[in-house]
Amino acid sequence: MESEEFGHGFPKLDLTEPNLRFEHQMNGWHVWDQLRKKWLLLTPEEWVRQHVIHWLKTVVGFPEKLLTAERQVKNRKRADVIGFDRNGQPLLLVECKAPEVRIDSLAAQQAVLYHQSLNAPFLWLTNGKVHWVFQLSKTNKTWAKLPSLPLFEEMSGCL
Repeated sequence: MESEEFGHGFPKLDLTEPNLRFEHQMNGWHVWDQLRKKWLLLTPEEWVRQHVIHWLKTVVGFPEKLLTAERQVKNRKRADVIGFDRNGQPLLLVECKAPEVRIDSLAAQQAVLYHQSLNAPFLWLTNGKVHWVFQLSKTNKTWAKLPSLPLFEEMSGCL
């Protein structure tokens, strides 16, 4: 575990600290998910997902109604977070990993599999500390790595 710990023993992430609600239940700590409107078991991946949702709303400027979490996309797999444009089309696919999981080509392969059924032009892979952001070129269908995640309005303007 990291030397600097926050929320129930989980490490501080490289994302704005959200104001999360916690509740202890019989099987451990749970966190309130604002998108799904329910208590969820607080796992390392959920810790990252909740930070990502907060970041997307407060920093990137995604309207909450255009975000969804843990949505089934293909072969019974679930995408961690999907952001939609104002027309309801997938705009951003986010693949969250636990803080101790490396962001590497294996994580990228998993996200690309999800992408095949969504066709979102932006892809963000994160473990809360390492962030890989890609944009799909409309013309030649290749991925370009970006230095950071654009704001919602900038992403929407790229369509």
